[in-house]
Amino acid sequence: MHRDVLTALETFKHPSLTQTAVDDYLEKIHVTPIFGGRDLDPPYAIAAVASRKALLDEQLEVEIALEPDMGSHRFSQDAVFAIVNTMEYDEIVLFVTTLRQSGFLGDIVLSANIYLTSEETNNNPRWRQGSQLNENGKLLRYYCLQSEGIVVYGGVIRNAVTHDTFSKTMDVKEDYVYLRGLYRIKDTQDILEDERIPRSIGVARFELYWVWSKKYSPLSTILLIDAQDSYFQMGALDGIGSNRVCRSSSMKSILHIYEENSKGKTHRLTRVENKTMLIESYKVSEITSFTYNDNILSAGSTHGDQRAVEAYLRAMVKQFDYTQCYKFRCEWAFHNYLYYMGVLWSLPEIDHVKVYMQGTGAVNSVGEDVPLNASHIYDIESHTVHNLPMGYGLHPSWCVHQYKRDEELYRYINETKQKLVAEIDYEKPPVFWNRGELLGGNYTISASPVIGKHRPEQDAIFSIFYGSNITDLALFVLSARKAGFQGDIVLSVPNLNKLPPETRNFLKKSAKRDGVVLYTGLMQYQGGQWILPQFYMNPSTGKQVSDPRPPRAKSIIVFEIFRAWTKFYAPSSNIMIIDGEVTFFQDNPFVNDTCDAFKLHLHFEHGLYRKFGNIQKYDTYVASALESVFDAEDLIAYATRPLLNPNAIYGHQDSVKIFISDMIKTFDSLNCYHFGCDWAVLNYLWFTEKLSNFDSISHKIVAHTQGDGIIHVTVPPLSFMTEKGLYDPSTIQFKDWKGTVSPVVFRYKFSELEDHFRETAQSLLSEMDVVTAKIILSLVATLFTLNCSRALIVTKIQYAPIPTRGRVKPFTKINVNRHNARLRLLYMKEVNEDCLESGSIGSRRSFLTKSLSSVLAVSAVTACPAQYSKAFAKTKVVQNQLATPLISASSAKVPGETFQESVSGFVSGAALTVTKTFVKYPLDTATVRLQMPNSKYSIMRPAELLDGSYRGIVLPLLSNIPGGGVFFAIKDATKSICKDAGMPKWMATSIAVGVANFPYWLIRNPSEVIKTRQQANIEGYVTVSGDGGDGKTVSALDAIKFALNSTESDAGGGGLAGLYSGYWENIIYAYPADLLKFLSYEALSGGRKNLSPLEGAAYGATATAIAQYFTTPLDVVRNRIMAGKDASDENEANNDYLSRMIRIGKEEGVGGLFAGASPRVGKAFLSGAIQFATYEETKQSIGALFQANKKE
Repeated sequence: MHRDVLTALETFKHPSLTQTAVDDYLEKIHVTPIFGGRDLDPPYAIAAVASRKALLDEQLEVEIALEPDMGSHRFSQDAVFAIVNTMEYDEIVLFVTTLRQSGFLGDIVLSANIYLTSEETNNNPRWRQGSQLNENGKLLRYYCLQSEGIVVYGGVIRNAVTHDTFSKTMDVKEDYVYLRGLYRIKDTQDILEDERIPRSIGVARFELYWVWSKKYSPLSTILLIDAQDSYFQMGALDGIGSNRVCRSSSMKSILHIYEENSKGKTHRLTRVENKTMLIESYKVSEITSFTYNDNILSAGSTHGDQRAVEAYLRAMVKQFDYTQCYKFRCEWAFHNYLYYMGVLWSLPEIDHVKVYMQGTGAVNSVGEDVPLNASHIYDIESHTVHNLPMGYGLHPSWCVHQYKRDEELYRYINETKQKLVAEIDYEKPPVFWNRGELLGGNYTISASPVIGKHRPEQDAIFSIFYGSNITDLALFVLSARKAGFQGDIVLSVPNLNKLPPETRNFLKKSAKRDGVVLYTGLMQYQGGQWILPQFYMNPSTGKQVSDPRPPRAKSIIVFEIFRAWTKFYAPSSNIMIIDGEVTFFQDNPFVNDTCDAFKLHLHFEHGLYRKFGNIQKYDTYVASALESVFDAEDLIAYATRPLLNPNAIYGHQDSVKIFISDMIKTFDSLNCYHFGCDWAVLNYLWFTEKLSNFDSISHKIVAHTQGDGIIHVTVPPLSFMTEKGLYDPSTIQFKDWKGTVSPVVFRYKFSELEDHFRETAQSLLSEMDVVTAKIILSLVATLFTLNCSRALIVTKIQYAPIPTRGRVKPFTKINVNRHNARLRLLYMKEVNEDCLESGSIGSRRSFLTKSLSSVLAVSAVTACPAQYSKAFAKTKVVQNQLATPLISASSAKVPGETFQESVSGFVSGAALTVTKTFVKYPLDTATVRLQMPNSKYSIMRPAELLDGSYRGIVLPLLSNIPGGGVFFAIKDATKSICKDAGMPKWMATSIAVGVANFPYWLIRNPSEVIKTRQQANIEGYVTVSGDGGDGKTVSALDAIKFALNSTESDAGGGGLAGLYSGYWENIIYAYPADLLKFLSYEALSGGRKNLSPLEGAAYGATATAIAQYFTTPLDVVRNRIMAGKDASDENEANNDYLSRMIRIGKEEGVGGLFAGASPRVGKAFLSGAIQFATYEETKQSIGALFQANKKE
């Protein structure tokens, strides 16, 4: 204990663990590793500081300039990084070939010496442009041309003395290097020289690795490995690239590091050379006291998630900048220091650091202490190195590192290298070839959908419809939607204009509502077969090119179309390829999808129906194709084996894309383009194990027996299916062998079920019309409300003397000028007789009644269409437009989700209103007072401005609670209906906000009028006039009585109509304000549901502030109208809303239009945060109650 304390004290005397050299530019940066990694800048932050001091002052912006000499990075793929500059030809062959054979399909990124030196080319200057490749360069170019995912950088690592590319003729211990061309100045594109001191290649490589790491996605996994003495094995469980599909941005970022062999303790940090390594780097002997009995960690093998690896590489480069340790093995000191001193644990990009003992994990570093042939982890016969059992039994190690340390293994690997080199033929693909370019593979796709668009993050179902039968089409599309599938349904059909009108209209409607992406006219008939005439395009010219393949069967050509469609989706998207004309859905096919690996699912036929031995009986075309692909001996051997169906396939996009590429390449290589070749090629690839996904650590292939899996491939006759329990006639459902309902039924067209499926299709079409009818009814009811609302703005104003009644000052000429707007709206004498009778207060009540009835009709019809549609259809308005009822009671049901949205919206709206009203009311009062014309208030006198700021709060509180509840109830319910109808989110939000505003202001308008007049200190609404009444505040009840007892000539207007003054102006103001607020909120939140209260508060405050600021001019106008205070001459009395706003702008300037903007924005931040935090929390609570009730 005493020694540990002394050690700690000594170390704290050297907080940086002291660098060996302190240059000027290092003095200006933090030299201590700061907890949390705040000092771990990107390596280019000081890359050129010594020569460009302006970088310290951030006057120059630097970016990565380095690009590969061969190949290209694939952002979403995993990657293996290695330096092969000093490796022999056969060592590179071993590394690349075994890595691919192990099943790794990601990028292999290499730094290599690929060009001849100046001496080798007799000082020919062309060598610097890469015109002369050496043998290693030719090998790597061959790999790049024949296989995706090989990325090569040549000439980056340079000898500091000769300036030649570092190569096998140089000494990794004694020769030092610099890195060329890594960075450039963003503005000028000038390449920056490497200003770090020359260092060993082992130290320099980590900066190059960092540049490469920036080329990959945060979801990628990256391995850093010493390629010099590494190779890979097949059959491993823990290779890089496994479990790729499981990754998401929310997963932990993990760094994996490896111990050296600990047997015999020769790799402990107490060993002399290891102590020296640490002390040489950090110049502090006390550091070894912390690690006196720990295993040394290998700097030659590290892997992890991209975020973790990128942060680790920054830390490694920073260690060099701190210490200036440039010698051989300094990187080992950096690596061990970062872990044992806790630096890695403090980096925010690294959630966890996992250390593997030797013999576990993806990389097995072979120890030199115990010969492998004397160890149980090495199989002498197969020469396979295994991981330690660790309770899981022996299994092959994926990467065998440092194989040169074991004599027996080294001998075997040398023999393997000779065999692999002998197999190389530059005229043929390499032995690991699996994803080479297709015929026409350099072309891009010129075709685009005529209706709809792809959604990259969604799942998708692909199908080709050759016919125009609307029953088949509707059953396919609508049954998928009814089953709960929300992804894309991508279809190719014949020319759209040649389809029957009902089919064409269905497709157009489905594209708008049901996420259908439609292509038409892709194939063209030619010589008894088909081609893709305008499908391919040359990317360099942008022009369409002719079909690169000969005419072929439709069943062959569809795979090219499917391959093009896969490129629109993410690697983890589920994709189904199926014949839609014979398919319907009983359940969502992907609802229970697991993510343990990228998977491809194939489906066998039943042996009684289609197998190698009896296919001639059922399909002579397929039998002929099989004979052309398989040897006769193979056909006999496989006679009892059932065939795989090429029309029922699904899996993750990455797996499906590879599978389709394999199919197309095999069509080309076998020249098999006629009908039946799709069956023959699929089964050839499966039974000969030539699918690329075989033996892959990233992908799995599952072949389901007939009846199992997501897709149930039926087998005739139906009586056989019934007998085996695969079909239940009582429920008309198809089931798998376990009795579970199959999500997808393929080949459902049994004669016994023909009538049933025809009726099902018609029922689905009727339900589709129900949703459309909901929208129509909502719009009709809304238009009816708007028609009545016209009475508030289409007016003819007449003037009359205004009696004072002892409470309100009489109108003088000046007063008339100041109150002209009030005269136009509040003292109406005549209105449009279409909806209201002239001059009648009762008619205004009638208007309010009709408006409220219309809104209730919207809610009733959308929530319970079957109960109300017939009654609604009997009205004169609808009878004039619709010949028959839009919805039948037999085909519609009450949507529980809409009811839940309505209830949760009401409770949430009411809850947030209480809190929001109390908090924002003082700022609301200040806003109103500042917006009055010739206001005596100023924001510079806050005491006066906020005096009596809670005046009039009672009435708004009482009305806002039901008003807020009604608003959110109707908004959420309407939005849910619109989204179900297939509307885009922005359109659904726009309609929902518009519909909800009418009932909201019907409830709130009276309290808003009185509140505004009390806040503005309008006489008669603030202090009681007359005997003994001075100085007494008017109560809410007195204010209401005063308003109702006032005549139309009184200030603010009289009677019930006076309480609804400014109703239409409130709508004009509130709709854009609410719409902007909710659209901004959805944009900020990404449309996610179940946000935390903190997230809701942050997004809500920002969205509300934006909306309130930009709608301030509308608020100014409507507040002056409700307060009855507007300044102008009497000629302005008939001005409309827009004219009034223009006049304020002319007379008072922009400041007048934006009067009170500051307190409005302040109020918006508070109210927005409260509103959306309370809304999200309450809505989730109500939703949880509904879910609990459902379970019960």
